[in-house]
Amino acid sequence: EALGFCHSIDAQGVIPSDLVRQIVHRSDGNPLFIEELTQSVIESITTNQALGINDLVAIPETLQDSLVARLDRLGEARRLACIGAVIGRSFSKAMILAVSDQPIEDVEENLYKLLDSGLATTVSTAEGVGYQFRHALIRDSAYAIILKRERQDLHRRTADILRHQFQAICEAEPQLLAYHCTESGAYEEAIPLWVVAGQRMANNAAHAEAVAHFQRALELIKS
Repeated sequence: EALGFCHSIDAQGVIPSDLVRQIVHRSDGNPLFIEELTQSVIESITTNQALGINDLVAIPETLQDSLVARLDRLGEARRLACIGAVIGRSFSKAMILAVSDQPIEDVEENLYKLLDSGLATTVSTAEGVGYQFRHALIRDSAYAIILKRERQDLHRRTADILRHQFQAICEAEPQLLAYHCTESGAYEEAIPLWVVAGQRMANNAAHAEAVAHFQRALELIKS
């Protein structure tokens, strides 16, 4: 069954049969791992062929390694993926344009590369078409490869842009602004926002979420 799943992903037969067996063995039958490993190996083989390289393709040891390898092969679009990961699992073109501060032509080209890689997909939102990492692990992997200082700077920039350009989102989801303020290190700004978010959830009888937001505020106060 796992072999058949692997072959269905590699519909063009790019991967040699011995590598297919290695992928199945390495993934221990986990469908998500099989899918990501297979896609990673296909991309690696295709890239090597384009560069005229005939060396053997290395199979990533872990799912995390596989996802990072696929992100690295995005080239310039890798940074856009990292910025998107800071914004969240889902993000809009308007938001990523503002945070990246890049020309719209570059952003659109890199968004296309991200979609073409299969790491992200389009989703329908109230504002129109948005973008979303195909699953949370991809977002987590893109987020993890950002240096801590740069990550804080991107959260700070995202918070500023939300506050000044997306006020309706801040009003509807104060926890979103609170999150970016927290991750940027702006605890004094984040605490009252977590309290507002907790009160909002409590009023809507979403008690588990309310408790979680109040706990975030208390943790920051202790800090």
